Amino acid sequence: MNLVFVLALTTMSLSAQMTLNRPEAWITFHPTIENGVVGVFEHIYRAGDAADGNSTFNFKTQGGQELFSLFTRLSVDVRLGQQQTVTFLYQPLTLNTKTRVGSNDVPGTTLTIDGVTFSNDSPLDIQYGFDFWRVSWVWDFFPEDNIELAAGLSLQFRNASIFFESEKDNKISVSQNLGPVPILKGKAGYWWDNGVYVQAEVDGFYASSALFNGAEFPFVGYIWDAAARVGYDLNDFADVFLNFRLLGGGADGTSRSRTLWTESVSPKAFNHLSTYSITLGARLK
Repeated sequence: MNLVFVLALTTMSLSAQMTLNRPEAWITFHPTIENGVVGVFEHIYRAGDAADGNSTFNFKTQGGQELFSLFTRLSVDVRLGQQQTVTFLYQPLTLNTKTRVGSNDVPGTTLTIDGVTFSNDSPLDIQYGFDFWRVSWVWDFFPEDNIELAAGLSLQFRNASIFFESEKDNKISVSQNLGPVPILKGKAGYWWDNGVYVQAEVDGFYASSALFNGAEFPFVGYIWDAAARVGYDLNDFADVFLNFRLLGGGADGTSRSRTLWTESVSPKAFNHLSTYSITLGARLK
C-alpha cells in the first residue's frame, strides 16, 4: 500500500487549485491505483474428466490459498464530455503457493491433474495466474456533478496460466489460455458537499456456448466483479478511497481441440473461483 500512501501525502501538500486536467477540457484522464490484500472464499479446479481419474482440487484447503495475498489494480478513466467514460484496466491476479500431496491422515494419496499424477507426500509448486486486461465504456444518465448512474459494456482479455510442478516427481502440468470475454457493466455514485462520496460498480457475464456463440461443444462461463467504496476528495488534484471488492468466475465444459503444447491435454475442465479484496486507492482528477 506504500504507493497509495505516498500519493495521498503528496497530493495533500499540493495547491488546492492544481489539477491534472483543464476543467473546460472535453477529454480528461483520471489514473487510479489500488493496493491491498485479496482472500479466497472458494476455489475448486479440475483439469480433465473425473471419469479418467483426474482429481477435483481445492486450492484453498489443499493448495495453500488460505492466506492473504497482495492485490493491486491499475486503471485509467478517459472522460469524454459529461456523459461518456472509457476505462482501461489492468488487473494482475497471480497466486503462487506451495503445498504437498496428501496428509498424515490419508497415507497413499495421489493427485492427478490433466492426466499427470503426483505421488503421495510430493512437494508442489503451484501457480494460479488469471491476470486480465479490460476496456469498458459507460454512459452516465445523470451528468450532474454529485450523482452518477451509468451503464455500458466491457471487453476483457484473460491471461490464464496455471501449473502444478513437483521436483520430487520431476513432473509438471501446465494449462495456459488467452482469450476475450464480453461483459455488461454498471456504475453508481453520490458525492456530498463535504467531499465524502460513495460509489459502486459491477461487471458481469454468463454464457452457455450453445446459446452464446453457437459452438458444437458444451461450455458454460461466468464472471463477476462487484465493488463498493467510500472516498474523500483531498483537493482538486486527487481523492482517496477504501474499497471492498468481490471478484470471481469460472468455467465448466469442453474447450476446443489442443493446438499448443501449454494447453491442457484434456479438453474438459472445471474451474470456480470466488475472492474478496480490501484495498486503499487514490485517483487523480
